[in-house]
Amino acid sequence: MRNKNIKWGILFCLLAAGFLLLSLLILGASAEILLFCAGFAGFASILYLLSVWQSNRKIDQLCMYLRRIANGQYDLDIRDNEEGSLSKLKNDLYKLTVQLREQAELLKKDKKYLADALADISHQLKTPLTSMMVMAELLEDPTLPEHERQTFLSEINRSLAKTQWLIESLLKMARLDADAVLFAEEQVSAAALIDAAVSPLTIRAELKDVTIKTIGQADALLCCDKSWTAEAITNLIKNCVEHTPSGGTVTVSCTNNPLHFELCITDTGNGFTPEDLPHIFERFYRGKDAKSDSVGIGLALSKAILNRQNAELSAQNVDSGAQFTVRFYKLIL
Repeated sequence: MRNKNIKWGILFCLLAAGFLLLSLLILGASAEILLFCAGFAGFASILYLLSVWQSNRKIDQLCMYLRRIANGQYDLDIRDNEEGSLSKLKNDLYKLTVQLREQAELLKKDKKYLADALADISHQLKTPLTSMMVMAELLEDPTLPEHERQTFLSEINRSLAKTQWLIESLLKMARLDADAVLFAEEQVSAAALIDAAVSPLTIRAELKDVTIKTIGQADALLCCDKSWTAEAITNLIKNCVEHTPSGGTVTVSCTNNPLHFELCITDTGNGFTPEDLPHIFERFYRGKDAKSDSVGIGLALSKAILNRQNAELSAQNVDSGAQFTVRFYKLIL
């Protein structure tokens, strides 16, 4: 009786029955008719109250269902194939439950990813910082020979440079993840883009006796952000140079067609190992043949930069070694 719907329902039934009986009395109906009408009104009232009670019971079940969802129980299923407003409400609630479950799973994955990323970053920063702290303590020794002092200073500078590069790369990744980078859309020739990407690696390649050559349609034009894209391609060429033996070659080939502009970077190394190939673009992943000072973020950064510009990056093995393929898809208006 605390339910207002039931109270109003009983009151309405009583008023309707009273009005009917009063009307029949005024019209001079017989006792049998009055008794029949009274019984019919009472039976209709009982049916109405049962219907209201059934509806309230279903609503209470839905309330319990919502409370269980609020407590994190997303494995519930209340789909209803019957007709009616409550059935539609059940189905809509089930759809909402599915969405909440998917969001909860994504949130759990994001938390795990964040925890793993923080652990990886801490590990990457801890090693050079610990090394620099030890060498800084050794430099305080006044009896330390000059040649050892210079060696320690060079090692500290190298560690500082590596730490600076790591922090800058992490900041760039964070900006890309947050969609805080506004890429310029400019017409850039493939030749200019490749020159900008190769220039930082010229000395490194010469010291290792690795030749970097360009073939194909380098005069083609593509729409991209030259600075960011050149950095992405530099990381790809750098990886190839590092895994190419002395006397080898890194080839940058260009192909242009109405659908896309394709850039292939191929080395003459040993190629990717089958175990590493599915993971080489993952952050902080270091393959079996990775250098000792490798961090495992350069390829992931390249993929993020290119994907944000309607470009596709893939890796595969070819007869001559490893190959990166970049496709800049053209927008068809």
